[in-house]
Amino acid sequence: MKNMEPPRIIPKEGMVGHLLLGQLSKYLNWESETVELKNRARIIDALKTIFGDSTIFSQITEADYIRLAEATLTIGSKALDRITFRLRVIGNSAGWGDHLDYRTLASVVHTVINQGRKLKNSSAQRKKCVKSVLAQSNIDQIEVKVDDEAYSVFMATIDESSFPEWADKVFVNFRKSNVVNPKFVDTYQNEWREFIADAQRYFFQSEQSFRLKENSEQAYFITQKYEKYLSALLSDTSKTNLKWAFEKAGKDGKRADISIDNGVTVDLKKRPDYFAFIVNIPAEFKSDFHEIPLALMDLLEKNPGFKYVDISQPVSNSNQIEIQIHDKYTMGQLGSAQSEILRYFSEHF
Repeated sequence: MKNMEPPRIIPKEGMVGHLLLGQLSKYLNWESETVELKNRARIIDALKTIFGDSTIFSQITEADYIRLAEATLTIGSKALDRITFRLRVIGNSAGWGDHLDYRTLASVVHTVINQGRKLKNSSAQRKKCVKSVLAQSNIDQIEVKVDDEAYSVFMATIDESSFPEWADKVFVNFRKSNVVNPKFVDTYQNEWREFIADAQRYFFQSEQSFRLKENSEQAYFITQKYEKYLSALLSDTSKTNLKWAFEKAGKDGKRADISIDNGVTVDLKKRPDYFAFIVNIPAEFKSDFHEIPLALMDLLEKNPGFKYVDISQPVSNSNQIEIQIHDKYTMGQLGSAQSEILRYFSEHF
């Protein structure tokens, strides 16, 4: 998908208010599409980085990465299902084998791309709020001439100096419309003001500056709001490498084995203030499960050396154990921790 042409810039003499509204609408659509493309490109780069340049992953095609990137942007309960399906399709084509726990692999990928989903949500909220403001300022609303003051806002010629004040008046008209719950108005106003600040920076650049820039470089005018997410995505990516998923499990515990023949599975959960491994043990296994937490805590304090490991005692009739990691961690440390957990259950069950 190629990005649409960027909207025109405003001449020095300004533009009539109701025409400027149309330009703002074009700018919003161009901004949203550019952000979407930039986010997807960064996610594809992130996926290529975390899978690495190993020959194991050499058969992943560009189309595979594009489809996987789209899957990682899924919001809600179906996210892991979509990522797992996409990884399985890639794995079948690349000959990875059925021994892989694709669900666990999907959980890692999903966690790493979290910032990409945050950016998607942020962009969607901005578009929703700004579209609502613009919708209450369309030509039909203008022709109704609700009052002379509102009408004059849309018929005045607006230049760079009067643009911010004009935009505030446009929002006042939106507020009067009462189309949103009053408790959400502040959110709409914040999004509108940020949007207007970016639009002003874009619309009132010089003609020479505009001509010199390629379309891709015009993205500079709209990425300031989202740069924090893109930077965080790169940071999370740098901590992750998925090659451990394809190495043979050994007693040294140097990899996170994502498949155990005895049926034990581990789900990965990233919480706001800690990371958790949810260990699911087949019901037919007979053991004193009250001994397991202490054994696992001892293992994880030795390797990878976590200091704050919290493992609750399993409740009666439960075959699930949650291991919480409250330390600051890297994805490599989590891989070592998962390896220790799975090695323990491989040797004792």
